[in-house]
Amino acid sequence: QQQQQQQQQRRQHYPTVVPSAAPSPAAAKELTALRAERDALKAEVESIRQVNARQERGAQAERRRAKEEVQALEEQVAELRAAEQHLRQQLRQSEAFSAANAQLETENMELRAQLQSLQEASRHPATEHHGDSGACPEMLSAQLEPLDGGLVRLQELSAQLDQALAPDW
Repeated sequence: QQQQQQQQQRRQHYPTVVPSAAPSPAAAKELTALRAERDALKAEVESIRQVNARQERGAQAERRRAKEEVQALEEQVAELRAAEQHLRQQLRQSEAFSAANAQLETENMELRAQLQSLQEASRHPATEHHGDSGACPEMLSAQLEPLDGGLVRLQELSAQLDQALAPDW
């Protein structure tokens, strides 16, 4: 009984359509129109799928191009950073050479002043020598010894400066 009740409920809920032997002309016309609409919808769906596929391929190509452009830009940034680092190193060296050059100029001025005073002293012998020419060259040599060391240092620093300022190629 319970099964029969369930079957009856199903039949009432889902009525069975029994095809007639020959559809009416209006039903046939409607069926033809519905089939045509179905075919048109299928064609439209296929067209949309094709458009979608083309758009997806285009989007993939654009993503590839964008990725390649990002890589190229990252490489350029890396090159620019390396160049910047090289220029900063050159700037630090230039500043060091400038300081060394200023030191050389100062030492050079001091050495010239000492040399000039010694030259003047050798032209005008000191009164304590009383014209004794034997003591004067020894004394002059002793006074010139610091100048020799300064001149050697000046030559070394000058050579370093020339080497540093030479082109790097």
